[in-house]
Amino acid sequence: MQKGSLRISVSLLLWLSVLSAVGGCFGMKSADSAMTGASFEKQQAEARILNAKAVEKSGDLPRQRELLEDALTKDELLGEAHNNLGIVLYEQGNYYKAACRFQRASDLLAGSPTPLVNLAILHAELGQWDRALPYARGARERDSHHVWALTILAICLIENENRTEELDGVLRQLAIRTTEESIRKWAIGQSKAMQD
Repeated sequence: MQKGSLRISVSLLLWLSVLSAVGGCFGMKSADSAMTGASFEKQQAEARILNAKAVEKSGDLPRQRELLEDALTKDELLGEAHNNLGIVLYEQGNYYKAACRFQRASDLLAGSPTPLVNLAILHAELGQWDRALPYARGARERDSHHVWALTILAICLIENENRTEELDGVLRQLAIRTTEESIRKWAIGQSKAMQD
């Protein structure tokens, strides 16, 4: 089978991985609750992230970027904002800055596989499979059941011609865990091809 036919849309994986990012909803306090200045700034930053998510549906990348950058001026430690800004930068073709944001998000969201999945996807899209593989493995280490981490790891292993027991295990786990029928069929097909 040709390498190109193995790929699942890597940019699709990037956007889908956002769905599994940490939380997604923030506990917003009512306007009349007593807040410190720092607490209010954090809430404003979180509101900007929610606004950017709403703008995402319109496809207005410049506005999304503006909202996320504004959120980060209010609270530099918002890992989700770094991750989402990385996605916007990636979509705008600014891969270096996107990688920096994903790395920062990974540092801040130490338990989340999502920023590492995004780093793996970024390098995979650029054809840098050897650089994508460690990020994919790191994402799986953070969450061994994360479907997108398993998917990009399987793709990286195949593209690196690393058809080992590791790949077989990833494909089997992916076939069990995914709810996407196309991914399940792909994983089963790849696993069967390894047996031949």
